[in-house]
Amino acid sequence: LSKVPKSATKKHSKSRMDSTTSPLVHLIPWDPDSSSHIALMTAQRVACGWKSEKVESWREPQRTGEMNLQWIVPTNPTTTANLPPSASTPIKDTARTFGAKPRTPTTAPFIPAGHISLNTTYETPGHIEPIPHLYFISNFYITTSLQSHGLGRAAMDLIEQLAVSEPLNAETLALSTAADDGAGRAEKFAAFGRTLPTVSTQGWYERRGYVVFRRVAEMWWEVDGVGRRWPTEAVFMRKDIM
Repeated sequence: LSKVPKSATKKHSKSRMDSTTSPLVHLIPWDPDSSSHIALMTAQRVACGWKSEKVESWREPQRTGEMNLQWIVPTNPTTTANLPPSASTPIKDTARTFGAKPRTPTTAPFIPAGHISLNTTYETPGHIEPIPHLYFISNFYITTSLQSHGLGRAAMDLIEQLAVSEPLNAETLALSTAADDGAGRAEKFAAFGRTLPTVSTQGWYERRGYVVFRRVAEMWWEVDGVGRRWPTEAVFMRKDIM
């Protein structure tokens, strides 16, 4: 991966930040050995519509530091006050490692609004080989009813700060998302009875300094009600943070 010009990136100090705080959110590590953490992660992935069946397989990578999955927790407790009971049962900060390094959990209860991960490898083999100091942003989810509260932006701000710190020491972040101008996109949305998004995810990342370095025409597939398979075109984006 070629570097983004340094003038387009922001440097951060390298301090230990395995649980970070902003005016809007905390980031607290997911505990792969906690039944309550596993159950809530599965429920959030069901709500997201993707990868709920993969949560069990995330446990070992979280322990080894291949995955660095964190809960996104609003600092204002009233933010989650109106969530349904299935999404508003508190869990506790119990993870004893982050990035495969020891940490001391606070055991404090919290109600997460979503989650986000920094991974050392891309989730689908064959697209991008692991590179030292490169982490992939993945499994980024904010509960639908809370998506207009600025939590996603705050979480991204923190994850970029966290990435350059011990124990991760990242230099570049990368991600994949649906291409704004993917072939057949409007037709596909119509086939599934969906409305085209008014907010561009690709554009949102571009405004944060991420640049496209690869396109894959048929990255993800869905099957509609009559059995037709529809591809989604993906863009891979990256940003140098050191």
